[in-house]
Amino acid sequence: AAVQYSWNLPALADRLELTEKELREALFKYTKNEELLDKEIRTFLPQVGGLTCYFFGDIRKLRSKTCEVAVRVHDECNGSDVFGTDICTCRPYLVFALQSCIECAQRGGVGLVVYFRKEGRSLGEVTKFRVYNARKNQVGGDSAEKYFYQTESIAGIRDARFQAMMPDVLNWLGIERIDWLLSMSNEKYEAIINAGIRVDQRVPLPNMYVPKHAFVEITAKGDELMEELRDLRTIRKQCYRIYDLAKQDKLNFFSVRFDKIEDCAKDVVTCIKKHYPDLNVPMHSRFRHLDAKVIENLRSQWTSSGVRLELGIVLYSPSFFFSPSLSLPSYMCTDDNYMYIVLHSFVFFLLFACIDYREQSRRLIDLTFVSVLLDAGAGENWKYVDRYGHTFNRSEGIGAASLQMFLDGMFSSDEAMKTRVNSRGLHKLSAQELEAGFQVSKSNPMVGLEGRAGLLKRLAKALEKFPQYFGYEGHIPHQNLQKKKNIIFYNNIKVHRPGHLLDYLLKKADKNKKVSLRVLWHALVVGLEPIWPQRITGIRSGDVWAHNQLRSIGKPGSDMVPFHKLVQWLCYSIVEEFTRYGIQFEVLDDLTCLAEYRNGGLLIDTGVIVPKEDTVDLEMTYHVGSEIIVEWRALTVALIDQVADYVRKYIGKTKTEFPLAKVLEGGTWRAGRELAFKLRPSGNSPIKIRSDGTVF
Repeated sequence: AAVQYSWNLPALADRLELTEKELREALFKYTKNEELLDKEIRTFLPQVGGLTCYFFGDIRKLRSKTCEVAVRVHDECNGSDVFGTDICTCRPYLVFALQSCIECAQRGGVGLVVYFRKEGRSLGEVTKFRVYNARKNQVGGDSAEKYFYQTESIAGIRDARFQAMMPDVLNWLGIERIDWLLSMSNEKYEAIINAGIRVDQRVPLPNMYVPKHAFVEITAKGDELMEELRDLRTIRKQCYRIYDLAKQDKLNFFSVRFDKIEDCAKDVVTCIKKHYPDLNVPMHSRFRHLDAKVIENLRSQWTSSGVRLELGIVLYSPSFFFSPSLSLPSYMCTDDNYMYIVLHSFVFFLLFACIDYREQSRRLIDLTFVSVLLDAGAGENWKYVDRYGHTFNRSEGIGAASLQMFLDGMFSSDEAMKTRVNSRGLHKLSAQELEAGFQVSKSNPMVGLEGRAGLLKRLAKALEKFPQYFGYEGHIPHQNLQKKKNIIFYNNIKVHRPGHLLDYLLKKADKNKKVSLRVLWHALVVGLEPIWPQRITGIRSGDVWAHNQLRSIGKPGSDMVPFHKLVQWLCYSIVEEFTRYGIQFEVLDDLTCLAEYRNGGLLIDTGVIVPKEDTVDLEMTYHVGSEIIVEWRALTVALIDQVADYVRKYIGKTKTEFPLAKVLEGGTWRAGRELAFKLRPSGNSPIKIRSDGTVF
């Protein structure tokens, strides 16, 4: 849609806080159009560039409050947009925005690119090219420090654009909320929010799109920023910045009743004593959602002669010698070993020695990985019925389903050893198999099934990408097999397992098996980075989102808030098995409350966090990355710390005796769920969240 400006002079004067006479005289001065002096003529068509709106998706959906909206307000830059100059980011941002708007439309939303005719910051193309030449030829070359200097020297002003009227077209289209604003311009952002339009997320241009010579515009240092966002301590640091704003009642969406925190803690204590009268609360872990009897039976089976006999039969059967699926441990794959020696040694080991304790732990870590990473909200209509007829839903249902899939060998490439998870097994897993494993049907729908299937595929690639964390098991190298006649040849195939993280930690631990939690955390947050879907920002940052009130000029990434909910949930869970094996972790207190709707819901339902009526619509569904959800989750992290302190006070326990993991399990998560079912029959979150099955 092409749009030409039409100004109502009396209304425009009022908006600009001018008298109508002042406005008319100013316009006459520059246009010499005598009609401007005629008060009877109220409408003026200015001789300025218009704009063009490019829509992606069904524009009628903009009327819906739940429609996802992505917007780029782009000012014309002929040199970059048309001719591809590499000194600015205009064209790359436009290309990125077009892609993002199309993807938004494909998700059922609406994408919009508004193309304004404001060449060279409205200074004109001649001025712009003079500035470019001056920047490139100045002493020392182009630099961020002198980014605006040459513009001011040549034009006398940094920017001639008047952004206050820029959002008019958005108001005209009836847009009240933008999920994704594809711009990092503070002037544009402020103009849009001042026009009464809410912006949930501002999306920076990913570095992969930035031309080499345009990095003076991008002051962010990507590697340093990513390292900070990976740091577990950054979660509390950023969440407490939002908490500090809450103490000043400066947040956009929520206020905090600090006088209610103690009452909330009393409710949590009541819940703990109800379920654990002796206060012997287990740690918050995925193992609480896995059938304890089945896990113990697995441990027994793995050490029983029956399993060894079963494996021996498989290994000595004819099919074994023609199957490329069996994976041998890496320590057996040396250049000095012949296949028949390794093969018979391995069979002897399986037949006459039990599966050792380390391998048992590896397998349970394998199980925990897939069970946790599949554990995002399934939706209120999904349920799972186990082989005994017991019905489960939500997290417990996903736990029961993932355990059964593990027992059935769905995550393993080895028929002989089903109860493992390896990269080849995950690669071969189809969405249809996962659908069957979760018993999904039209009458039993699951939210985010495709997201989970994609996540497991990416997990396989992550395991292969980081063998330093996830080890490998492989067949005998091909060249070794050529040394003997009548030997069956195998391909040199390596498979990687989550369970080998145990071996990595043991290498890093001291002689007493002590190791910092930060060693494990770094392996998880780096090793699992490839599994997260590529967000609209163009990077795989996982559970990391922006909150505009935290943004500090000149401090790239200052507005980013990491939560890493699924990775923390995984960390809590595998720490339990590592501890059982004998590993002792230091700085466990780095882990935070899990920022999800049970803990956060508890705080809303007990009146600690109060939604602001003028900015929060409880009937609306919000994207997990929207600023309202980021604000809620950040407050949850900070406030649960306060609740935990009161809980320990009331039960007479120290932080060492009753760590946060016990408060959560006993605790805030359980109390949040019970209270949700009391207040809402469905037990749903007090705020509706739209997620893709990879966050929570």
